[in-house]
Amino acid sequence: MNFCDELQKCRSNHILRLLSEEKFSDVTFIVGQENEKVLHGCRCLLSLISPVFEAMLYGQMKESASNAVIKIPDINPEAFQSILRYSYGIDPQIDEKNCVLVRDAAEKYQITSLSPFIDNYILSCLNEEKFCSIYHGACLTRHPELMAKCIGKLETFVNFDVVLSSKGFLDLSPEPDMKLLLDSDLFQVHEEVLWERLLDWAEWQMQLEATQHSISKRGEFLALVKDSVRFPLMSPCFLVEKVAPEEVLDSSEFAAVLSDAVVPSDKPRSSYNSLGRLAISCRLPIWQVEDVRLVHCNRACRPYTIKLVASRDVYLVGVGFWTSVGHEQDVALSIACLDCTEATSQDMESVLPVEHASYNRRSSNSMRDQVHND
Repeated sequence: MNFCDELQKCRSNHILRLLSEEKFSDVTFIVGQENEKVLHGCRCLLSLISPVFEAMLYGQMKESASNAVIKIPDINPEAFQSILRYSYGIDPQIDEKNCVLVRDAAEKYQITSLSPFIDNYILSCLNEEKFCSIYHGACLTRHPELMAKCIGKLETFVNFDVVLSSKGFLDLSPEPDMKLLLDSDLFQVHEEVLWERLLDWAEWQMQLEATQHSISKRGEFLALVKDSVRFPLMSPCFLVEKVAPEEVLDSSEFAAVLSDAVVPSDKPRSSYNSLGRLAISCRLPIWQVEDVRLVHCNRACRPYTIKLVASRDVYLVGVGFWTSVGHEQDVALSIACLDCTEATSQDMESVLPVEHASYNRRSSNSMRDQVHND
């Protein structure tokens, strides 16, 4: 180890000691509301990173008194600890659980040098596994712009099972977190799989609210988000076996939903959204063709779209679909091959189909005769 490395190590140890030992600080904060925490800092260092702290600690406010104890009830204690660490020039320890809370604190105190770093971190780590934790934080701090960015990021996701199975999904509050997520067409999950996970979510919410909430059974939690669930997309058997026992739908609602599920119509009988979620994305390297998912759609009014995003050449070998016996409605399959080699996401609307074929179930010709390649 050379001299510079040794010096850096000593410097880091000295700064950590300054931060951890009260005798080296000159200002005291009581942070948080329900779980208050006493934290200590250095006036001059905080003032260097924030004009708000500079005015507070060196201006005419009562907080500028040498013996002042400053209460900050509207900031999370762990987030404020990250702010203190940043003021000492050491790692603020940003992660997916606290990044939005630290960003909220940085905005309040106008720490402009920290906010871009947090924004870059959020965008870089907003994947399927961490999505719910970051999205929940954005909802908690009421950041509309960040909430919209999180929802928009769903379009790039592939494995939504990871989103559903994450611990963060269980922590989402009924509103606005869960309702906004379920309302989005970009949340590309099958309603039956979603409902199974919502049962777990409601059970967990009951445990969280056991000591302070009047809700006594999970059906009451499910009722808070039921308007965002697309019940008509579920099979009749699933509705009877999994939905009916929860008693979230009254008898007339359940009858209308069941009717829509059994006999789909362009004029739904129930008030619940019966439109299929718009797109299912498959990112397909050439050696992972088995990752293509079975597309399930029991509504005629809006078909699903399968979007293939590949890192190498992908060859469409065949397309097929199945309908139930005795199905009398028109069923159409449309295939459009787009030459998107050089296109960006902004250019997609201007890309014209270079090859297009259609098939109608009631046509007498076979699909093989109609869908062909030049």
